[in-house]
Amino acid sequence: RDLTLDRLKQQLQNEYKEKKVLGGIMFSCNGRGPNAGHFIREKMSDATKFEKYFPNLPCLGFYAGGEIGPRALAGNTQNIIQVGKAAVQGFTTVFALFIVPDVKVD
Repeated sequence: RDLTLDRLKQQLQNEYKEKKVLGGIMFSCNGRGPNAGHFIREKMSDATKFEKYFPNLPCLGFYAGGEIGPRALAGNTQNIIQVGKAAVQGFTTVFALFIVPDVKVD
């Protein structure tokens, strides 16, 4: 079980329950797939987990030789939703969700 994804889904449900999520974008390290290998033993592991936690949500992405996103913190269970402080990382998966913003009419 992936506790980080469990907490992320719960936090998103709590904070954005009135919002519409349009889809996601994902960048995975090319060392993580798409085929099963030495480090990741499941084919398309990251896409499979995304589908499990966000069923029927459209997602596109690609495998890369370095992923840009908020710094990955192993064991991070407090600041699940991160913004800013982007860094190039390796052997990670970075994804973002597109959420329809509130529109204020003046």
